[in-house]
Amino acid sequence: MNQLKFDQQKVESICDIIADTDNGLTGSDLKHLLDVCGVPYDPRIAPNKRQWFFNCLAGKFNQEHSLLLFKRIIENAVNPARFTNLDKREQYSFLVNGINKVLLLEGYKIDSAGEIVKTVQAKNLNEVDRRVNEREAKFQKQNFHPSVVHLAKKEYISGQYFEAVFEASKGLSKRVREMTGLTGDGANLFEKAFSTKNPYLVLNRLETETERNEHNGLRTLLNAIFLMFRNLQAHNLKLDWPVNEVKALDALSLISFAFKGLDQCQVVKRD
Repeated sequence: MNQLKFDQQKVESICDIIADTDNGLTGSDLKHLLDVCGVPYDPRIAPNKRQWFFNCLAGKFNQEHSLLLFKRIIENAVNPARFTNLDKREQYSFLVNGINKVLLLEGYKIDSAGEIVKTVQAKNLNEVDRRVNEREAKFQKQNFHPSVVHLAKKEYISGQYFEAVFEASKGLSKRVREMTGLTGDGANLFEKAFSTKNPYLVLNRLETETERNEHNGLRTLLNAIFLMFRNLQAHNLKLDWPVNEVKALDALSLISFAFKGLDQCQVVKRD
């Protein structure tokens, strides 16, 4: 970390991102951030909160000349715990992507845990843009079901792989409940919805053994996804079930396949 060079231009750029008027932290959040990082709050008036935030950091840096100060500021600003609510994920992506554009030019980046780590140094701005937007391009390339895109795209792009899989897997139960009017979740819901004797949903006519196997296979797939991703995550801490990017893409592909199976189902009319 000591090799990272925070000149004034980089510090100003990072302050502009963290204190951005539309997408950055609020004034009260910035004051709390400074307090947590041991930076005195300077009440002097500045033209805007970005300039005020920079002035506070510059004053502390002039005293300490420590790069660890900026490491603390950045990692606290993008701590994933700040952004657990879904409506804050867009803000998280804005902060991480913006700061990474500055860090990549020095050979560093913010990882999915919100920590600054070494990486291959970007040679120019074109490479910076490509690498920052790499996750989105990779996600788009998968041709996921629209429901997976709606439920998981923001989380995946921001590096929140655990949340991306969890939100997408929850969507399957919701979809089945919406189609059938049933309540419940998991195995109880899927077994009732896809019963071969009194089904609420049918994948085909259920007239041949092959058709019944296909129908039961979709039910089994839904159960498996619930057990592997939804139920497991609901009962374990995030740290107990680390999800990397490759595993997330595999899981989302499986969930996408299940959604496409539900698209082919017909709702059975009931008296």
